[in-house]
Formats: sequence, C-alpha cells, structure tokens
Amino acid sequence: VMRKCWAHGPEVRPSFRVLKEQLINVSQGLIND
Repeated sequence: VMRKCWAHGPEVRPSFRVLKEQLINVSQGLIND
C-alpha cells in the first residue's frame, strides 16, 4: 500500500476510495489474527 501511494506516476497511485478499502481490509486482517 505504501509503495503504491509513493509511486512516481499519479496514474499508478490509488484513489482515496481504493486506499480506504485497502486499509480497511488490512486492519480487519489484523483483528482476525
């Protein structure tokens, strides 16, 4: 996630909506473990 956010080209960077979904998925994975 971090590397995608810092990608050189803006077209490669995730939108805020995609970023939010990815962070929710990561946090749910941490809670379930």
